[in-house]
Amino acid sequence: MLLQPRTFSLYLLAVLSGLGRSRADATANSTCEAIAKAVSLQSDVYYPGTSQYTADIKHWVESSTQEAACSVEPGSVQDVSTILEILGDTRTPFAVKGGGHAFNLGFSSTTGVQIAMTRFSNLTYDEDKQTAEIGPGLIWQEVYERLAPFNVTVVGGRVPTVGVAGFTLGGGLSFKSSQYGLAIDTVQAFELVLPNGTVTTVTADNEDLFFGLKGGFNNFGIVTKFTFRTFPQGKIWVGSVVVPEQGLDALNTAVAELAADCTDPKVALNVQYTYAAGVLSATATIFYDAPTQPAGIFDELLSVPGSFVNVSTTDFLSFISGVVPSFGGSRIDFGDAPVEAYSPTLLSAIVNETSFWGQALTPHSGSLIMHIVEVFLPSYFSHGAASAYPPNRSAFSEPINLYFAWNDPQADNIMHDAVGQSTNELKAAAIADGQNIVDTPLYPNYAPHDTPLKLLYGSNVDRLQGIKRAIDPDNVMGLAGGFKF
Repeated sequence: MLLQPRTFSLYLLAVLSGLGRSRADATANSTCEAIAKAVSLQSDVYYPGTSQYTADIKHWVESSTQEAACSVEPGSVQDVSTILEILGDTRTPFAVKGGGHAFNLGFSSTTGVQIAMTRFSNLTYDEDKQTAEIGPGLIWQEVYERLAPFNVTVVGGRVPTVGVAGFTLGGGLSFKSSQYGLAIDTVQAFELVLPNGTVTTVTADNEDLFFGLKGGFNNFGIVTKFTFRTFPQGKIWVGSVVVPEQGLDALNTAVAELAADCTDPKVALNVQYTYAAGVLSATATIFYDAPTQPAGIFDELLSVPGSFVNVSTTDFLSFISGVVPSFGGSRIDFGDAPVEAYSPTLLSAIVNETSFWGQALTPHSGSLIMHIVEVFLPSYFSHGAASAYPPNRSAFSEPINLYFAWNDPQADNIMHDAVGQSTNELKAAAIADGQNIVDTPLYPNYAPHDTPLKLLYGSNVDRLQGIKRAIDPDNVMGLAGGFKF
């Protein structure tokens, strides 16, 4: 059912006309004033110098935070509609922030109007339908806490402080992806404010828009509610294996064998190859979605010489709550080198890249250099229907996530270039290993800001651009940052 966009009141028109310039030329400050006068008492606008403004523009690292003209916290779907209409009318740049975990500058931050979805923090569990309606202002820690009493969970983030909105709209890789697919594969409905202010619910019946929202980020409007499928959640067997430099060859052998031989969808494995404070090491996070480990699968990983092993049976919430987000510095850049398989040779190349860049970037305030291996079953794309991402569900790939942290803003370009160079080296190593990954799409949530659309969405780009033109002919969402169709 569609609700028609709210018509501007005469009062709002008077406010805008009193600005002394056309709407198209209105400044961000004038737009802030117009929004403040137009929204209901459920919403608020904040300005620099207030604590709430500071919280609204804050991102997880300084390098993705910008000083906005104002921040607005909408408290109702109708106010989101009003805000979006004003922004479109005045052509004012804006950004929409959920959890604030975007690493690319300008993707959820702006020098215009910062929309903070903080007040959209409701969660409603429907036991009969086995679904959860989840607000875009929540982070995954909050979601898991609220679902735990029902012994259910959703396909969500692996780091508790990551926000629901950006993670989901970018695809959503999870500890449960080998079982159930990407987060977007488990979304049954989106409540969406379209660029013209219309409020609608998007389901599989809305074929094009549903397709576009699943991996297409913020191109089609502002999501105000997600409806996720839920899944039973019992105890899990989980933990970590910390490996010093001298044990990395043995670790690589164990990881390569597990990745090649494992057919159990309850298995998830992440390996962080890390250089920090002059020390090269690795940490393997082992996740098994049952109370006891399966016989034999993890034996080699658990017996790497010199490693420190800490695994146990626990509940899902306790495990997630104990995951400490990696920072390492006030500035962070990501990259993605997609691969088809993890051989010992490729894993050795990852070790070499981590060591090389760790040493090379230390003089430039490089504080934490990581290459993170993520292991999934080859079938993990098969759990969902066609979507913006991945463009080809029959083509398997899994990401090597590059994570470079530093502190000096003067080193920003150096670090971004280093991420790009390391990505290219790892792609070359995979190709030399016999892998066909030349045109393999990147996982959108790890992709640097300058990634071409074709390297994210492949053959879907034309369709996505057509959907965008139909939904947003005035390119209102083009006023927000991100990968634009």
